[in-house]
Amino acid sequence: MSLMNYKKVSGWSLIGAGFLIFIAMVFFSACTTVGQLVPDVQVSKKELQDAIQKKTPITVPVAQLAEIQISSPQLVLNPDSQTIGLHLNVLADAKLLRQKWAGSFAFEFNVRYAPDKQEFQLVNPRLKQLAIPGLPVPFVAVVEKSLDQTAQKVLNGFPVYQLTAQDVEKLRRYGLNPGQLIIQPDHIILPLHAKN
Repeated sequence: MSLMNYKKVSGWSLIGAGFLIFIAMVFFSACTTVGQLVPDVQVSKKELQDAIQKKTPITVPVAQLAEIQISSPQLVLNPDSQTIGLHLNVLADAKLLRQKWAGSFAFEFNVRYAPDKQEFQLVNPRLKQLAIPGLPVPFVAVVEKSLDQTAQKVLNGFPVYQLTAQDVEKLRRYGLNPGQLIIQPDHIILPLHAKN
């Protein structure tokens, strides 16, 4: 092979190598672009608050002697513990005694993504605080028990967000798997990962 032909072959090899590098760059760039076009699902605190708001007010009878009224839920997102806090107003109405006591209480929840229903759910409610000034001590345990039972019945498994049709189509079209929910101060993130 002449020196001139060797230079031509070497030149074409360099061009071929450059072309392959270019194709690889385009491919990885496309992957990055797809990643940008398919962002994680984010749900704002307001959307979650609105979902909870629709469940109140709640009136709970207590042994046909009194009732507890629950209202004004305020949602708190706790990034440090990856939990959701829920503060509510409570009115204990002892009808037989013709007395009422107003106060507040707080629950803490975990939140999970349920893939079968494609929704975010509150789970594992835990009563963290009860403050009802003037409530007689014998009534405190009764109110705590009633609130706990109500939370287990009404809010355990309660969906605070349902994936939209667009979200579901996104998962299907790009072959994505949802990851574990991440709680931020003002929103919740559902990470989306490519299937292995």
